[in-house]
Amino acid sequence: MRIAFLGCGYTGQFFSFSGDETLRTSRSATRAHQPGWAQFDSTQPDTWLAVRSFAPDGVLVAFPLSGASEETSLANFLLTLSPRLVCLGTTGALVAQTGVVDDRSSILPDNPRALAEERWRERGATILHAAGIYGPGRNPLNWLRRRRIANAGKLVNLVHGEDLARGCRFVLEHFSPGERLVISDGRPRRWREIIDFAVQRGYLADPQLPDRPDPGSKRVVPRLLPQRGFTLAHPDLFVELDILEGQERS
Repeated sequence: MRIAFLGCGYTGQFFSFSGDETLRTSRSATRAHQPGWAQFDSTQPDTWLAVRSFAPDGVLVAFPLSGASEETSLANFLLTLSPRLVCLGTTGALVAQTGVVDDRSSILPDNPRALAEERWRERGATILHAAGIYGPGRNPLNWLRRRRIANAGKLVNLVHGEDLARGCRFVLEHFSPGERLVISDGRPRRWREIIDFAVQRGYLADPQLPDRPDPGSKRVVPRLLPQRGFTLAHPDLFVELDILEGQERS
């Protein structure tokens, strides 16, 4: 399959690239001169020609939509190239019913990104909503060290970057138009659990965060991808934290 990966950022480093079968794009003109790369800017239609020349079988849009007027033209353009159009979204754009977000969840009515994605979905694109992405260079323990977490009682839903990349390819290869899917490791954890693990391992001094119930916490439960046979390569956060800490300390 020839895949055009538009906005090849953090997730792109985990994608299984194979020669000329994948076109990676960036807004950076410098990176675009590297083999297998092209410059692409959603606001500049003259940069879209490289994607047409590549003639993809599937297109993955990894940059966030904003609802800008040119995105309608972009959707029209991409769908003429291939009906297999997958757009990466976030589970934060979905409404939690009884504390759960899954593939049947509705979108937040006042979220511009979600509304823009919905317009693409109505045209036949599939939206893949990802939980918080972690992996090399995105160690959740560093979020604690940098005081980005304020409440140990809050739930966090995560997916390893490699599993997200694998999920993107799976959705493209088993494409069904107009779907809304979610992807996570399916194991929501409270920050207190993560802190206790890290303290016990000696990775972290207890940050002494308040541990309050958080009524806004939600559990992300992927249903359709597992039902269709997609399996995770990195299902256990604690195993991955051991690996990440070992990499950062070596």
